[in-house]
Amino acid sequence: PVGPDGLVIAEGVPLNVSHRHFSHLMAVWPLRTMNFSDADGDLALATRSVDHWAGMKGALTGFCRPAMSQMSAQFGRRAAAISNITFLLSDWIKPNTFYSEGANGPCTETPYAAAYALQAAMLSSWNGTQRVFAGVDDGLLPGAAFYGLRGEGAFLVSARRVSNKTRFVAVLSEAGSGLVVEADMPEPWAAQSNATTPVTLERLHPVGPAMLPRYRVHGL
Repeated sequence: PVGPDGLVIAEGVPLNVSHRHFSHLMAVWPLRTMNFSDADGDLALATRSVDHWAGMKGALTGFCRPAMSQMSAQFGRRAAAISNITFLLSDWIKPNTFYSEGANGPCTETPYAAAYALQAAMLSSWNGTQRVFAGVDDGLLPGAAFYGLRGEGAFLVSARRVSNKTRFVAVLSEAGSGLVVEADMPEPWAAQSNATTPVTLERLHPVGPAMLPRYRVHGL
């Protein structure tokens, strides 16, 4: 159900007060059942819904920040993807990496969720596409690298970014299934395989808010 401010809790039950939980946004993240890929999709509804929740700051805590980070990355808001985590680290996470909400006591899932959000900023994998550095903002994190993160579809992905440029992306397919990669790498791309099947790259039309180059890899 939808209201003037976006997704609602239930039919006739809008989010009218600030709350740290985002149950009404599960279709945005983590389920990702909405379509963020084109102008006819759900991007405007999703962003309006998240902005309404995030704009009601009274009861928001550090618990919210990992979710906000990953939602922001989906929307192409790279700076927000990183700054939500840095805010959590500077204002909420304790020196021993624990997390507490004062009188509410410890909230152990938040540090784990933050660690996962940082991994998702490096590699975001859903709906059949490996999105490399989807949540990395040039101004806040000009360099980054990761090795062997597991993507949806039995892929192991490694990549490096230096001086605001993605230098390489390496993908190992463990199941030999089709692969779509989205990354802001300049052409040309190169693909290699140890199998006898030739590897070819098919350039796809960019989709989504980031509109980054997309390629389908055949022959893995």
